[in-house]
Amino acid sequence: MVLAVSLLLVSLLIAAMMKLLEKDNTLTLARIGVSIPEDEAVTSYVTSFIESMDSVKSICRFEYMDEENALKEFNEGKLQAAVVIPSGFYHDVQVGLNPPAVIYFPEDPGLVGRMFKEVLVSGVSYLQTAEAGVYAAIDTAYTYESAISIADIGQLLALDYVSEVLARDNMFEEAPVSALGEMTLFSYYFIAAVIIIMAFSGIAYSFMYERSSRTVDDKLRINGINRITGALARVIAMIPFIYITGMIVYFVGLYAGYRLEDDLVIYSNDVWLCMLLCSVLFAIYFEIIYDLAGRGKTGIFVLIIINVIGISISGLIIPPSYMSDLTNKAGDLMPFKYLSKLLGYAFYGIKGGVS
Repeated sequence: MVLAVSLLLVSLLIAAMMKLLEKDNTLTLARIGVSIPEDEAVTSYVTSFIESMDSVKSICRFEYMDEENALKEFNEGKLQAAVVIPSGFYHDVQVGLNPPAVIYFPEDPGLVGRMFKEVLVSGVSYLQTAEAGVYAAIDTAYTYESAISIADIGQLLALDYVSEVLARDNMFEEAPVSALGEMTLFSYYFIAAVIIIMAFSGIAYSFMYERSSRTVDDKLRINGINRITGALARVIAMIPFIYITGMIVYFVGLYAGYRLEDDLVIYSNDVWLCMLLCSVLFAIYFEIIYDLAGRGKTGIFVLIIINVIGISISGLIIPPSYMSDLTNKAGDLMPFKYLSKLLGYAFYGIKGGVS
């Protein structure tokens, strides 16, 4: 009964954390109102290219509207920013003028708004560099003869600079960064579930530490079997049942992944040996706790308390990246973090585990 209630509570906590992490992974895109005059076909074309860049579309989405509606929705707080392009903007850039694009930005834009502001500042820097190059070329063309017109010079250089700006995405390789490392959310918590179930399976072995078992131990000592030998015998007796428990959960995960057509867990021959090692460590862990507790019923209580604390600070419920350095150092003293690394390698071939 205690085992079932404990597992239920831990399962509910894990489910809540999965929901929370899934919610945190979904970044709300900033709504940016963009007003471009109808005669600015080239500006609209360039803007659509900018909108398609990974650095832009990952944090915001452009909503095209006239200036009046853009300002109205910005003032109502529906837009995180509004960009108003004046009429003749592209032509004025071509001929060497400096037409201002008006950008409306709130005092407190929030996290996504601040990210958009950084991208905007970076874009303005590129634009300033492009304008400087265009204006320098136009000034040179006014002084010396040119084979093409001033307007064509502006257009040619402007498009060249735009091409360079858009090509910057090709300079980087995509590499996902996650608090879960190389694991998916389900894989992370599947490993946690296996360890938690194995950790609480120790409740079933409390009978070996009841008062009657102590009497048997005393008689065995009289016959020459000391305390260490008795502890070793109990450890050996627990290992097969812990091993079977872990393997059952593992194969349930394999079957669930097969039914869902999703690689929840991957079959590997390394699992057999790694699960055996986990079982040995858990058996030693249970022996130490029950031996220190002195009695079976007391040992159950102590085991539950230590399991709950150890699981909480070892990163099985809340990823270590979200916890303080002090909590992570305390978690290093518990076996669960190392067992998760071992199973992470066994299940998914990931060295270093989930932490």
